[in-house]
Amino acid sequence: MVFAQSVNAMSSECSLKEDGPVMDARPFMGLDRDLNCSYVDQVENLITSIQKFSESPLKVNLLVRTSYGGASFDGGLNLEVPEQLVFEGPYGQEYGVSHYSNMTVVGHEYGHALLQDKIEKELSAKYPLVKEYSEGKKELSKIEMELAKNPKSEALKQLLKDKTAAMINNKAFTKFFVMGGSYSELYADVVAVFNENSKGAVFNALYYDQMSKHAFKMIHARDFDSEFDSKYEMYMTESHGYFAHTRSFIGKNLWPSNNEEKKKYLKLIGDAIIIEMDKIMALDGDIPSFKEGNESLIKTLTVLKAKL
Repeated sequence: MVFAQSVNAMSSECSLKEDGPVMDARPFMGLDRDLNCSYVDQVENLITSIQKFSESPLKVNLLVRTSYGGASFDGGLNLEVPEQLVFEGPYGQEYGVSHYSNMTVVGHEYGHALLQDKIEKELSAKYPLVKEYSEGKKELSKIEMELAKNPKSEALKQLLKDKTAAMINNKAFTKFFVMGGSYSELYADVVAVFNENSKGAVFNALYYDQMSKHAFKMIHARDFDSEFDSKYEMYMTESHGYFAHTRSFIGKNLWPSNNEEKKKYLKLIGDAIIIEMDKIMALDGDIPSFKEGNESLIKTLTVLKAKL
């Protein structure tokens, strides 16, 4: 069922849950519209559900779009989320997808935020770059939220543009972002599938009948209940599919049956990722080939599981 916006639920600001997971919610920058408070409430409920098994009750801001082709986490404090998720066909057609798909994608983005929070807490002391990166991203988030409140402010627009350029032009930041990308995509997918109690939740959320064969294989690489042969190797060089083999391992060996196990296994997976990222950063290296990366992470997961 495609999620339909209720006109009666609209307001310029929404009453957020007291001490809830969302600090602030605003229409995406430049969108002259009110918020759909029913949708905001559903996102709050989704995040609250995830927090039952996450390591941290991390609070975030929401920048809400109406109809859009994806969701995102900005690396700081903000989730950019659509009320209606749409996918594009080969000739530019747009296809609205289900509310289930939308919520799964939003859950994935909250997973990115959770891992970034864990990386900041556990690696900042050893690597000052991590703290500098996190602080820079959070500063951008705050500017974005101010701009959402004051969309006509040219000063805020220029400040956001300048600060964003400074982050992008910092080669150390860029290297850190690229190095962590594949680990973050894996962790975010784990959060989404654990929350939905379905190994195929991400695959199902991103699938639509009109997608190309190439796009199908790309999302199939994110399934936790499949085996992947050499035909999929070209899709494993991209960050979303890089850890396809690790997803298979998790689906077989670290699949939870309740929230207690979800919490235990998500922490284990996060700890393994921190160990692997630490190895790379200690040598100031680049992310290894997908074969080496999967072998190393699966080995670390196996060792940590044996200690449970």
